[in-house]
Amino acid sequence: MCLGFFSRRGAENAEKYNISSTIYSCTHYQEQHSELTVISGERLKQLRDFCWEMANKFKQQSDVKNIFFNNMKGKLGEEVVKIRLGDFVTEIDYEKRIGGDEKIDFTLTSDPSVGIQVKTRYGYFDKVQWTIDREEIEKNAVLVCILCQEEFSETEKEYGLIIAGFLPTNMIKSIGDKTLVGIDELLYPGGLHGYLENLKLFTYYDYHKYILVGDEFVNNQNYQGAITNYSKALQINPRNAQIYFKRAEIHHQLGNFQDAINDYSQAIYINPKDAYSHNNRGIIYYELGYIDYAINDYEEAIRINPKEAVVYFNLAITYYNLNEIDRIYIDEIGWMDIDEITISYLNQALNINPEFHKAYYVRGKFRFQRGDILGAFEDFNTIIKIEPDYALNIYTYLAEVYYYKGNYYSEIGNKKTGLENLNLAANLYKKINNEFSYKRTINYIQYVQSKYCEYNFDDDDEYYQIIFNSNNKSLEVNNVDLKSAVGMNYTRLRDLLAAEKWKEADEETTRVMLAVAKREKEGWLDVNSIDNFPCEYLWTIDQLWVKYSNGKFGFSVQKRIYQGFGGAREYNSQIWEKFGDEVGWRKGVSWLYYKDITFDIKAPEAHLPCGGEGVGEFSRCWYGWGVWRFSRV
Repeated sequence: MCLGFFSRRGAENAEKYNISSTIYSCTHYQEQHSELTVISGERLKQLRDFCWEMANKFKQQSDVKNIFFNNMKGKLGEEVVKIRLGDFVTEIDYEKRIGGDEKIDFTLTSDPSVGIQVKTRYGYFDKVQWTIDREEIEKNAVLVCILCQEEFSETEKEYGLIIAGFLPTNMIKSIGDKTLVGIDELLYPGGLHGYLENLKLFTYYDYHKYILVGDEFVNNQNYQGAITNYSKALQINPRNAQIYFKRAEIHHQLGNFQDAINDYSQAIYINPKDAYSHNNRGIIYYELGYIDYAINDYEEAIRINPKEAVVYFNLAITYYNLNEIDRIYIDEIGWMDIDEITISYLNQALNINPEFHKAYYVRGKFRFQRGDILGAFEDFNTIIKIEPDYALNIYTYLAEVYYYKGNYYSEIGNKKTGLENLNLAANLYKKINNEFSYKRTINYIQYVQSKYCEYNFDDDDEYYQIIFNSNNKSLEVNNVDLKSAVGMNYTRLRDLLAAEKWKEADEETTRVMLAVAKREKEGWLDVNSIDNFPCEYLWTIDQLWVKYSNGKFGFSVQKRIYQGFGGAREYNSQIWEKFGDEVGWRKGVSWLYYKDITFDIKAPEAHLPCGGEGVGEFSRCWYGWGVWRFSRV
C-alpha cells in the first residue's frame, strides 16, 4: 500500500502554488518512522481524562460517548501538529469552545490571522476521507489531515498517527455545506512548514494591502470597491472585528441594513466589548423601528464604556422621538418620564463632553418645544460660542426663540422687551432668507405696534421705517401665513374659504382651534383654553376669514360689533344678547342651534365663524364664552 500523496491533480496544484512536489512513498506507515507519531502512556492518559471531562461538561448536548470520541480524535490529531510544528503554531484554547469546536484549531504564532484546521480519521489509504464544512473553509487558511493507525476506543493504550498531508483551503472546491477531501488530493506533509512560512509573508502583504486599498476606496467614495477589498481581507483573517466594523459602516451608508447588522453582530461576536459596534447597530435598529433592540444596544454600549457621550446622545434621541415611533412606550412610561429620561441622557452627554454642540442643539429644541424658552435660548447661544460654523443650523430655532419671547413679553404688557425680541427674530429670519417667517414676524410686530401705539426701531432699518411710517394702519392680509411654528397648517382652511364653502370652513376653524388648544378629545374650548389661546394662531385664522369674506366675517369683525354695544372682557348677558341679535345668532329670545346657522355670504355681518360648543347640529352658537376669544384678537 502506498502513500501516493500526489495524484495528477495534486502535482498540478503544487506547481500552481509553488509547493515542493517530492513524492513520499511507502509500503506501510510503520516503515516511515520520520512521519509516525506515537502517543501513549501518561500523555495519552491526560488526553483521555481531558476528553471525558469535556464530554461530561457538555453531556446535555449529545451522547457522552459520542462527545468523548469526537474530542479524542481531535485532541490526538492536534497533539501530532503540536509535536511536528512546535512553537510555530499556537493552539486555540479548547475549553472555551462548546464541544471543542469553534472551527479553528491553531493559528500561526507570528500571524494569528492565519487559521489552521486539523482533521483526524481512521481508515485505509484508498478509502479514507476527511470532512470539512463551509465555515471551516472560510475561517482557515490550511486543512491538515491526520491518519490514525488504530481505531478509537476507550481502552486503547497506544495510538500511531501520521500527517497524511495538507491542503490550502482556497484549493478546496466546496459544494454544499460540507466537502469530502480524499488522500489523493492532499499535498506532501513535509512541505507544510515551508508553505505556512511563505503563507505568513504573502498573507501579511495581501491582507494589509486589501485593507489599505479598501480605506482608499472609502476616501474616494467608491464604496463597492471598499466592500470588495474588505471582504478579501476577511477571507485571509476572518477574526478581525475592525474590518467587519468598517464594512458595516459602508453597508449602513448604502442602505444595506441587514448586511450592516450582520457585520456589526460579527464584530461583537469576535469582540463582545466593542462599544462602537453596539452603538452603531443600535442606530440601525432605531432607523428600522426596532426600538427595544436599539435601546438594548445603546445601554450595552454604556455598560462597556460609560464615558462615551455620543451613546447617551443617541439614547436621548431615541426617547425624544419615541412618541412618533412606538406609541406603546408612551402608555408604559408616560410623557413626563420620557421627558425626564430624554433630558437626563442629554445632560449626561454634555457632562462628558461640554462642547458637544449637537447635544446642545437637541436639548435646545426639546426645551423650546416644551415651553422653556429661556433654557432653549441659553443652549442655542452656547452653540454659537463653541461652534460658530454650526450657527446657521440653529438660527431658525434661535429666531423662533426670539419670536416667542417677543410674543410672550408683548402679551404680558412688556411691549419694549417684546418688540426688541421680535426685531431680533426678524433680523435672523432675514439673515437665513426665511421669507415666510420674516413676513410673519413683521406682521406680528405691526400688530403689537398698533396695539401699544408706540415703539421706535433703529433708524437704519429701512424696512421697518416703511412699515411704521405708512398711513395704512390695518394689517395687510394679502399674504396670510399658512403654517405656524409648531406645524399647524391653515392651507385647508384657506382653500375652503376661497371656495366659499362656509360651513366646511367653520368646521375646519373649530378643528384647528381644538388642535392648537389640545382639546380634540373634549371637542370644545373651555374658558382657560380660550384665555391662553396663542394670539398668533387666532390672528391668522381671523385674517383668512376677513380676506375671503371681503371684510364681512371674522373674529375682528365680531369684536368690533361687540365692543360697539359696550362689550368688554367681563361677561354681560344683556350686551351679549344684543350682540347675538345683531349677528344673527338669536331668533326671538332663543339662541340658534348650529344646524340653523346661515352658511352663506348673504348672512348678517359677523355671522361667521360660529363654531359654538363643538359643531354638532344641536350645539348652541357661542353662548357666553366668545367674549374671551374676541378679547384676544
